[in-house]
Formats: sequence, C-alpha cells, structure tokens
Amino acid sequence: MHVRRSLHSVTFVYIIAEAVDFIVFSKSQSPLKNVEAIRSFELLDKNFNLVYYQFNVKDFKIDRLDYEILALLEKDCSRTYSDIAKELNANIWTVRDRIELLKKRGIIERCRAELDYSKMGYGCEALLFLVINPSKMNEFISFMKSNDKVKGVTVMTGDERLMVYIVDKTCADIKEFIQQKFSGFDLDVKKFNIVLERPKK
Repeated sequence: MHVRRSLHSVTFVYIIAEAVDFIVFSKSQSPLKNVEAIRSFELLDKNFNLVYYQFNVKDFKIDRLDYEILALLEKDCSRTYSDIAKELNANIWTVRDRIELLKKRGIIERCRAELDYSKMGYGCEALLFLVINPSKMNEFISFMKSNDKVKGVTVMTGDERLMVYIVDKTCADIKEFIQQKFSGFDLDVKKFNIVLERPKK
C-alpha cells in the first residue's frame, strides 16, 4: 500500500508492504495513527532521494505469511529473500520487510548454523542436569555462555533447574571440565546423559 502525503513543496511517499491504495493525510494527521498495519515505509523527497525507515508497531500481530516465513527459516536460516518469496508466491520486498520486522520484534533472535560436532573432532556430546543454588544461577549461566565447549543452557522447572549441553573430544574431558570449572559454584550434577544421536529434521 502506498500512502502519499504532501507537505508544502516536498512530497513524501510512504511505501507499506502489500499496499494498493493511496491515502491522503492533512498536515495535522500522522500516518502512524491512521494505518493500523504499518510494517515499514520508505521516505522519498521531491527529487526521489530515498531514506529507508522501519517501525516497530505495538499492536503488531503475526499472520499466516509470517508463520510460513518462520517455518522456512527454522529449517534453513540461510535461505535468501528471493528463495523464500518464490516458494511462498510472495513479493520479495514484502518478505524482506516481514523478516526485518520479525528481527526487530525479537521473534527472530539470530541465525545459527547446525553443526555436526562428531565431524569436527568432538567425540562426546552430553546433557548435564544440575541442581544449583538460586543465588548462583545467573553467575553460572553467564560463565557457561562464555565457554566454547558449552553449546546451550536451559533453565527449567523442578529440582534440576538447569540443563547444560556440552561437547568435547572425549567424555573423560567433559568430566574433567566439570571438576575444574564447576567447583566454584554451589551445584550438584544429578545426571550426565551422553547424546547418542541427534536426528535431523
């Protein structure tokens, strides 16, 4: 939808995803107050010089196209705008705007490669279930996230409040890591489960 607005000698054109109509605003009106589903706009001056802006809309809701885009990115986050647009039969610029807004809204946090650690020389992958003193939890989580061997930390309900996903060359190396690095925290490793297989989607 293209929203055109004139201010004195300068003409501003607000380009909104999936637009087909023109809406004319008076000087006192704001397009943000008049269009509920604004996702993004481009600002052009009278010489058609372009400055690109995007808005985070408080009442933004995920629709069917957003879910379809997210499903494709969840399977393969390296897919391009054009690839996604072609598969969903959507406009490439609409797809781009949707993805950028999903990022700004925190729905897409990051794009990360899924690695096969066994082919990288890591012979052991383990899930550790921990009981930890609540006063030490945040410090421990920060410490775990800063270590390259730790690939994930999950906070859960129940007595075993934390699950740590860790990799190393051997399981003996992981046990040694636990003895060396966990000793400064008030915690107990309740379970040490070795990952046998991670079935691919």
